[in-house]
Formats: sequence, C-alpha cells, structure tokens
Amino acid sequence: MAKQYQTSTKTELTPEQFLMLTSLSMDDLKWQHTFTDNNSIVAEKWLGNNTQKITVSVNGDEVIVDSRYDSWVLTDMGRNRKAAEELLTTIQYKQPGYTPADLDDKFEQLKKESEAALKDLEARLEAGELTPSEKMAMAVGGHKVTYTLMGMNILFFAIMIINGVGIFQPEVQHLVEWGANVRLLTEGGEWWRLGSAMFMHIGIIHLLLNMYALFSIGVHLEPAMGRWKFLAAYLATGILASVTSIWWHENTASAGASGAIFGMYGVFLALLTTKFFDKNAQKALLSSIGIFVAYNLLYGMKAGIDNAAHIGGLISGLGLGYLYFFLQKTSYAKHYVVICLVLASAIAFAYLNGKQNADTAFYKVWDKVSVLEEQALAPLKNREQLSSADFMNQTRNISLPAWQKAKEEISSVNTLELTPKTLQLRNLLAEYVDLRIQFSAAVIEAERSQDWTVANELSAKIQQVLDELVAAQKL
Repeated sequence: MAKQYQTSTKTELTPEQFLMLTSLSMDDLKWQHTFTDNNSIVAEKWLGNNTQKITVSVNGDEVIVDSRYDSWVLTDMGRNRKAAEELLTTIQYKQPGYTPADLDDKFEQLKKESEAALKDLEARLEAGELTPSEKMAMAVGGHKVTYTLMGMNILFFAIMIINGVGIFQPEVQHLVEWGANVRLLTEGGEWWRLGSAMFMHIGIIHLLLNMYALFSIGVHLEPAMGRWKFLAAYLATGILASVTSIWWHENTASAGASGAIFGMYGVFLALLTTKFFDKNAQKALLSSIGIFVAYNLLYGMKAGIDNAAHIGGLISGLGLGYLYFFLQKTSYAKHYVVICLVLASAIAFAYLNGKQNADTAFYKVWDKVSVLEEQALAPLKNREQLSSADFMNQTRNISLPAWQKAKEEISSVNTLELTPKTLQLRNLLAEYVDLRIQFSAAVIEAERSQDWTVANELSAKIQQVLDELVAAQKL
C-alpha cells in the first residue's frame, strides 16, 4: 500500500479561485501539476524510483490536501506530511497578493491554455510524437516487457524449486546444473550460460531484490525507450555483464538478473546526462539513480556478490544509452535493436573465440611435444639393446635435447589466455617435461654411480603427473 498523508482546511474562495492560487503556489515550488477537473489539481514530484503525488481537492469551503507515493514504499520518512504543509504554507503566503477577480481571470486564461495543451498532447500522442518524459509519465506502451521479464525470472526460479533446488541457499552444484555462468564451462563451449544465468537466482531473497529493482527501472525506462529497444538493451547488457563476470572470476558460479538490471540503470544514467528527458524530471531522477548505483556498487564489494557483472552491466549500459541518444536523430535509430544485439553477440563471440583460438594453439604445441616425447623416450625403450656407454650417450644427445625443445614449445604458449581446463593441461604438461629433464640427467648420473635413488623418486613423480594428465583430459 502506498504511504499517504491527508489534511484539510477551510477557504473563503471559490473552488476555481483556490485551485488557481494552488497552481501559482505549485509554480513557485517548481512542482509539475495538472487540473484533473474543476475541483482538483494534482502535482507530481520525482523521488528516486517513486513518484509523489499531491492532490488538492475543493468541495464548497473545504480544502483537502492528499500526499502519497504512487507505488509501495516501506516508509515515506515524513515526506508526504512535509509536502502538504509546504504547499499550504506557500498558498497562505501568496494569497494576499491576489484579489478574487485576479484569480478568476487567471483561471479562465489557464483553462484555455490547458485545453489547448491537452488537444496538442492528444494530437502528438496519436502521431507518436510525445517526448520521452511524456511517454514515461503517461506509461505509453505500458510495461509489458518489464512484467514479462519478471515473470520469466520468477517462473525459472519456481521450476528450480520444484525440482529440488534450495529456496534460500541453493547448492553450487545445482546452480551449475541449471545454467549458472562458470568460466570453465562457458569458455569451454557452453556459451549459452551467458544468457541462462540472467534468468536464474541464488535464493528467493536474491530474486525478490532483483525483481524490485527491475520493476523500478522498467516502469520508467520501458515507456521512454519503447518496449523492443528496452528489451534489446536489457539482453545486450546482460550478456556483456556475463562476459565481464567470467573474464574477472576464475572459479565462480554467477547467476542473477542484476548484471542486466545494472545495465538498464546505466542506460538510464546515460540518458539523464543528455537532453533526452525534460529538465524537471532529469534533476531528481539523476541524483536518485546515481545514489542507487553508487550504493549497490559499494554493497557489491561484499564477499559472495558478483560485482564484476554489476560493473560490466553498468559500463555497457552507459555505452548503449549514449548510443541510443545519438542515434535518435539519424536514420539508424530504427536499427537500434539489431545494433544492440549484434554488438553484444560480437563482443561475446570475439571473447570466447579468442579463448578457443588460444586453446587451438596450445593443442598444436601438444602435438609437437608428443612427437618430441617419442624421440626422447627412444633410448629408454631400447635400454636392453644398448651398452651403458651408448645409453648414457643417447640420453645426453637425444633425450635431453628433445625434452629441452619440448620445454621451449610449451613456453611459447605461456602468455596465451587459455580456458581453465586447457590451462590445467598446460601446467601439468610443463611439470611433466621438467621432471623428464631432471630424470634424464639423473639417469646419466645413475649409470655412472649405480645409485638409482634420485632417478627412482623422479620416476614415481612422473607417473603421478601422468595420472593427473589422464584425469584432466577426461574432465
């Protein structure tokens, strides 16, 4: 239920005269207002994600001032009472400066202007020429995409719960099974996790907080941008937030709509710093949205929160917001939906493909090392047919150079950004080759001294690393 404050007073003026005096007082307070009928006037104040409505109604000599939020809030912090008292004080201060006749004349003039403005508004509404602020205030086009996105998130969560996922603190394994964004898996070919993670949540509290934030931004931004452009920006920033998350986090299961939501707050911030919205709406919204973003980024520094996705979404949202504004007066404005989705997909593809290209380069090195390994192991395989001197000579002149060459090949991919699985294989392979180099030197010494202790210890370590390599390849 919306928070509300109501008070009443008496007046000796006619309803028209008092409402005109109220309109003049609201002008002084810089409140946007409209006459709803001959007996009432409504002002709107932007307060963050909510709108405060102050309605003044006159019935005979009784004046009723009603102040309330147009959506649910936990507390109004006394703002409704303060607004009502501020208005009545301003009215009392201005009244001595006008006679009843002055107010009648001004009311008639304002009535004509309002009728003309209403006709103009209706004509522009029919022609689709409303300003973004008017679209936002009138909720032109509704909030179908916002509600659909909320419904998809809630439905996804419900299906997870029905299938045994914890409602308050799901297990990481379950999150991964249902599509959480994990670097090892996403970079390993399961690219669809960039999208699926946007619609799943880590517990019901996480879901509720994100849905409230999505609703708060959606009811303002969807009418202003248009439903399809809003949806395109939401999906694009969500994908880019997911890419940022796996780029930053090596071993985190990330999930939630917050990356996309931060993206839309980024779009909103970008548009609020341009001439896209009217100045009256711009100032209050800019400060409140800025505070919201700053607070949540600071809160996101706590352990367990994927702030990388938040930042990735916010930055991509700022970029797409400015892009939207600059395209408005060009022939490319109608292609914004395609531009958003293609841009996000291209960045995601380039990132993931870059990882795959690096992996391909590593596996080419793997093949070269396999050939060198076969050369290096030849003396060991032929040990029984070789004399001690020949074995030492071949180990020194064949095995060691081959292993050294293998080490150089592996070093050539040390700077590549490999996927986690490939990185693990590279590290194990490097360890294996280093042990082989040590083992070759130890074998030469053992043949000379007949003390095989070090060589045997190294042989055991080599077998252990080989077992780990086999296991890693099966993952």
